[in-house]
Amino acid sequence: MTRAGPGLPVEVTNPDNVAMRLLRPILLSLMGSAAITGCSSTNPSAVEQARLTAAMQRWASNGGPNYRLELSWVCGECLPSWTHPLRILVEGGQVTAVVDLTTGASIAPNERTLTIAGLFGYIQRAVDEPAYRLVVEYHQTLGYPISVAVDHSATAVDDEGGFQVSSVELLP
Repeated sequence: MTRAGPGLPVEVTNPDNVAMRLLRPILLSLMGSAAITGCSSTNPSAVEQARLTAAMQRWASNGGPNYRLELSWVCGECLPSWTHPLRILVEGGQVTAVVDLTTGASIAPNERTLTIAGLFGYIQRAVDEPAYRLVVEYHQTLGYPISVAVDHSATAVDDEGGFQVSSVELLP
């Protein structure tokens, strides 16, 4: 290759060689980044634990013991009624009333009618396992979990689960 001025190509005799010379610094940079990321001492569980702890602190500072939340569960193998959206009333940190929003019926509190603390516990169990895949989104200000998707095992079928919180209303 002949150059005119500092670093400006004018004539290319082997375009493949030029392309490799131009790409080499980029590829080396990417490979270095991948090697550094791959050797990182921060594991996914530690990162998710830190996110969970920060969210719990935000909820403790900005939430309260009285609120209404709307919650929907998602699961691979569960009864269709388990995926109905629920309106859950929490007073003094305890579930006091639940309405199935699909049927309009009041239902007794059960294992799917969790408080925000219970939802944090669900996430904590997934972190502690550790789950094969855990994806969590938290409310930026209040800290409560907005959506959670858990795949407990890479090899199991229909073990996925999670929930979606569509609204939280703080009450006096």
